[in-house]
Amino acid sequence: MYSEIELRGVGHRSLLESGDDDAMAAWRGGLDGSYQGPRLITLAMATEIAASRRAVWRAVAEPEQAAHWRPGVTALLSGADVPLARERVAEFRCQLHDLPVVLQERVIDFSGTQRLESEIKLGLFHFRETFVLSDSTPGRTRLAIKIVTDSEMPVVGGSLDRFAVRRFATDLAATYLQAVRDWCERSVSYGAPLPEFPRGAVSVPG
Repeated sequence: MYSEIELRGVGHRSLLESGDDDAMAAWRGGLDGSYQGPRLITLAMATEIAASRRAVWRAVAEPEQAAHWRPGVTALLSGADVPLARERVAEFRCQLHDLPVVLQERVIDFSGTQRLESEIKLGLFHFRETFVLSDSTPGRTRLAIKIVTDSEMPVVGGSLDRFAVRRFATDLAATYLQAVRDWCERSVSYGAPLPEFPRGAVSVPG
């Protein structure tokens, strides 16, 4: 169920690679029936951030802060100052490979300052995103992310197969972790673009 992912140069590890049984257990049973089935891709990875859990939680849970670190985002359109609650919706203006799109984040569930599960719509790419936070050493927080998405992704002019979707989702998760870390540790707005689709990965219906 958990992808073993090799990430170079960003300091993140897949949960399978980490050998952290407690972190692995935190993912089990975390999805409802609407996101189960053979056509889904599930991946998880984690990093450590030199910031308190409260600071990291605010970064992932408050749309005003997410607007600074989410790659591709250029503006917060709605959701500012709206308290965290199930079904809360925040919308962001976003650039996806030079195409203007709306990124929509709908909160599905959350638990204290430990777990936040949301449904993300990024143009035609829809996925389930779960952040799990835990205390590490004093002054440091372990942030894990899980992404669940369909194994085929529609794009303009065709679709991405499961290999391309897995690569894109993996790059996206790694980029998210790096962006949150930069924001929490240095208050640096990430400002990076979203990952590119793998070259030659778009298949066109015959």
